[in-house]
Amino acid sequence: MFKFAVLVVNLLISTAAITYTLPENGQTPVIVYHSLSGMIVTEQQRPLLTVFPDGRIIAGSPSGLEEEVKSLISSQKLQALLEEVVKKNHFFDINTKDITQEITRLQNTSNKFFSLMDSNVVSILITLKERTKKQQFYGLSETARQFPEINHLTDLAAIQAKLNKLRHWILVGEERGLTQALALANQQLQQKYPAVPVLTVDDFNMATRHIDGKRTVYFQRQHINNNTGKVDGYISVYNYYDKKGIVDIVVTVHSN
Repeated sequence: MFKFAVLVVNLLISTAAITYTLPENGQTPVIVYHSLSGMIVTEQQRPLLTVFPDGRIIAGSPSGLEEEVKSLISSQKLQALLEEVVKKNHFFDINTKDITQEITRLQNTSNKFFSLMDSNVVSILITLKERTKKQQFYGLSETARQFPEINHLTDLAAIQAKLNKLRHWILVGEERGLTQALALANQQLQQKYPAVPVLTVDDFNMATRHIDGKRTVYFQRQHINNNTGKVDGYISVYNYYDKKGIVDIVVTVHSN
């Protein structure tokens, strides 16, 4: 149980030092997170995540193929989420034009060249009572991996990762759903590879819920080589649930 309390803390909670004033209209979202397909931004798609002033959260489906799942967090957790996104990751200070210019400068002054042919536009809108701002960036996570020296790019990627974690935590069924999925994954992992250490909540990667009732929960642990900094092994476990809740578990253990 302690481990799951830690997970919730990591996902949502820290002690907020600042109280963020929220929109007076309870139907005005505080956070809207999109991942929009292609170079042309069309925000008619449903957001991946919408957070309201009263703590309501909707984990949406841009494609319409996944189930829309609703959740609720306390005002304390919402304030802590804003504390991390706004203060720790400097949301309102980020200027994406400056980031793009810095990428160009780095490519011009080094041998580093980077281009993307097919990715998504990440769009994050935050609305407080007296302040609102939208950040948009094409190929955010891929670009952040290539240019970790650009601090505000790293900050924006961290915000995206935070919102993704929150969304998948809701989709897995929050604490109860994750507890059950993790137990099933470890049972199968230990049967096939008894010498491999069990998975933990930190290895939870993603979850999906399709409108036809099928679900997927995915766990992954990577081993990073200390000398090269590259991945030289990984464990992955997929829990596939059919419409009746029957589970097929696929375990992969790979080492170079």
